[in-house]
Amino acid sequence: MSSSRDNPFDDDHLLEVAAAVDEQLRHYFDGKKPSYQRHVSHTHMWENLEQVVIAGGKRLRPYLLVLAYETGGRTFDDSVIQVASGWEMLHQCMLIHDDIIDRDILRHGQPNISGRYRVNYELHDLSDEDRAHFADSAALIAGDLALSAAYELILESPFDPPKKLAACQVLSDAIHAVALGELHDTEASFSAIDSQETVLIAEMKTASYSFIGPLMCGALLADMDEAGLASIAAFGRALGIAYQLKDDWLGLFGETTTIGKSNTSDITEGKRTSFVEYALLHVSPQESRRLQSILGNPDASAKDFATFRSLIESSGARAHVEGLIKEYTTEAKARLRSYGHPGPAVDRLLLLSDNLIERRF
Repeated sequence: MSSSRDNPFDDDHLLEVAAAVDEQLRHYFDGKKPSYQRHVSHTHMWENLEQVVIAGGKRLRPYLLVLAYETGGRTFDDSVIQVASGWEMLHQCMLIHDDIIDRDILRHGQPNISGRYRVNYELHDLSDEDRAHFADSAALIAGDLALSAAYELILESPFDPPKKLAACQVLSDAIHAVALGELHDTEASFSAIDSQETVLIAEMKTASYSFIGPLMCGALLADMDEAGLASIAAFGRALGIAYQLKDDWLGLFGETTTIGKSNTSDITEGKRTSFVEYALLHVSPQESRRLQSILGNPDASAKDFATFRSLIESSGARAHVEGLIKEYTTEAKARLRSYGHPGPAVDRLLLLSDNLIERRF
């Protein structure tokens, strides 16, 4: 299968899997369209959700699922692609809901579901506040539809019932973890300072559904033994934590032109990242007050940002977090190698680990 998608690190297999997932998602949306034609608002909702999902993405979670499946000695086919597509729909649900929580109306520079509905509701006589409320309500519903689709794709796959039940349980476990991680993250800004909290949030909010879940699902479908399942889960946990910590790093020290997003928004939005938590525990009271006066200040200046980064550096937070990223990445690769069954899929997972942390993916 061909794809117009960019090849991030010379992995044709990734492009093959991504193209197959795209095809499966188009097939799913086409098959559901008749049930959304009873009312124009239903049709509009389904079309908006389809456009956002089909617009693209790296298809990381489906790729991880397929690689775990292949690590277990299987060859990927339409059956596993259908299940993998369910994990992509879970991801789309989480993105939609996360944007509501963060009050974002754009994603990758384009209107998200809420942003699209804000434009649509301009045709109605609504106050700005009501328009935002109804647009966010529509986005919430779209996220719920994506979540339902995740289960539907798995349950309608050709795997036998016990495997489909196991896959749905893994999906449910991931949803529980990421939901509680999201809650933990939203409450962090006004909770007591604890440098360990950010690692727990990274495990629950990022590692759970982006790494552990799809990897475990693919491994279970491949009938991997208990030792293999333990290795793949530990690999996913460590890699997911490293990935989130690197995301925190990029949000503070990354070059905007390189990372494609702001390197000050985490500061102005008041995010208590791994850097902030550590720094607040290791700076003087005066420095702590200065950090907190900048954190969450939408009017912070370039000089404020420079001061903020300087305090992060002098507190030892940068060195500490960079050490954690290296530690968790090393642990992830060691856990995967401990599986004891080398092959192309394991090699791809090891390569993917490095490229994810270096953001070449």
